[in-house]
Amino acid sequence: MFPVTQGGPAPLTASPSVRKSPSPKYSIELRLSLTIHFLMPRRTPPPHPSSLQIDIHAFIESFVNTLEARDSYTAGHSQRVSDLAASLAHELRLPSWSASAIHIAGDLHDIGKVGIPDGILLKSGRLTPAEYEVMQTHPVIGFEILKGVKGLGEVALMVRHHHERYDGKGYPDGLAGDDIPLGARILAIADSFDAMTSNRTYRPVKTREAALEELWRERGRQFDPYLAACFCGLQPGRPATAA
Repeated sequence: MFPVTQGGPAPLTASPSVRKSPSPKYSIELRLSLTIHFLMPRRTPPPHPSSLQIDIHAFIESFVNTLEARDSYTAGHSQRVSDLAASLAHELRLPSWSASAIHIAGDLHDIGKVGIPDGILLKSGRLTPAEYEVMQTHPVIGFEILKGVKGLGEVALMVRHHHERYDGKGYPDGLAGDDIPLGARILAIADSFDAMTSNRTYRPVKTREAALEELWRERGRQFDPYLAACFCGLQPGRPATAA
């Protein structure tokens, strides 16, 4: 018999043994984090050589390309950002391990968008203020995905902070100046340049020259002034003031 209460039969409850499935967003993040974790090379080699040889960077680029297939307007964006950031890192003569970390962070900088609903990520036209707030969570989502993966701690911080501004008016943490990790400051420049010179549904594409002029104007405000000047000096069509 069903248990009876004063207002009628008591509502049925799930058996204690039945577990709720995790939300789709977090299950995707968990699977992604575990995939990268198990593919990262270990410090202690296995006791017997394996026939499976994995190029982790090639895997990351392939995986990110698959994720970017959700949005035709951003296809190839992460790889271009990665290459631009790596070029600037080499120009600055950073150690090879640091340049490699920046290169990988460029590939993964937007990986948190896996947690952004399609209705916002793929929206044609400008986002509403509420939708923009949701979009601004993607650096933190990316950080949460990567922070527990051995060997990607520095990369995770770059991903978290690549939308900070040099003047402290960025997000998610409002860091300013040298408090922003160097790799994140480099990514901010590469990311903005590629976004300006690529097609977007909400604005027309800029020429390389116009994009470089914008970077030059924003030195000391949005971008690290020294890094922005170095980046502009590397690019064909650089502004006359950067010559």
